[in-house]
Amino acid sequence: MPKNADKSQLRLYYRQKRNIFTGTKKAKADSSIARKIIDLPIFQKSTTIGVYVSIPEEVDTHGLLIYGFNTDKTIAVPKILPRPIMTFFKIGSFDDLKTHPFGILEPNEGLAEVPINQIELVVVPGIAFDRKGYRLGYGGGYTDWLFSQSSAYKIGIAYSFQVVEKLPRKTYDRPVDLVITEKELIECIK
Repeated sequence: MPKNADKSQLRLYYRQKRNIFTGTKKAKADSSIARKIIDLPIFQKSTTIGVYVSIPEEVDTHGLLIYGFNTDKTIAVPKILPRPIMTFFKIGSFDDLKTHPFGILEPNEGLAEVPINQIELVVVPGIAFDRKGYRLGYGGGYTDWLFSQSSAYKIGIAYSFQVVEKLPRKTYDRPVDLVITEKELIECIK
């Protein structure tokens, strides 16, 4: 990690590292992370799960979503509203998604909204995480807003090279409860 870097410099650095992590190594890491999530007792007992729909350079959540579609769990995915608000909608398959102008997949119109207070577990991406659960996101404030509204158990997923000892943070930054990489589960002490 660059010494004394600010958040924008760190975003650039870790996005570049993440963007060159491809192919078989990425696929194996994605599979390992998904398996670790599915094996968690909190995942097994949760009935309503919020999960982002990954873009190619992020940890792939498609396998996790498919697993959820084939269970009796309610899978809720976010939809971006005017900054910094997001809401969640229940999906039952990838057919329930459309491409948002930011290039992300989001729920189609007409799906059932899932109130944030009903989500028991939420899985979020990050450009980097530190060992206390603080995340470096994309800078829009959406996840911090979500965390301020939700009591759900929060899981951040990333590749091992995206985890650092400490990230710069502001008073409004909210940590996750657990960071999962292909190599480890990091319980974040509050």
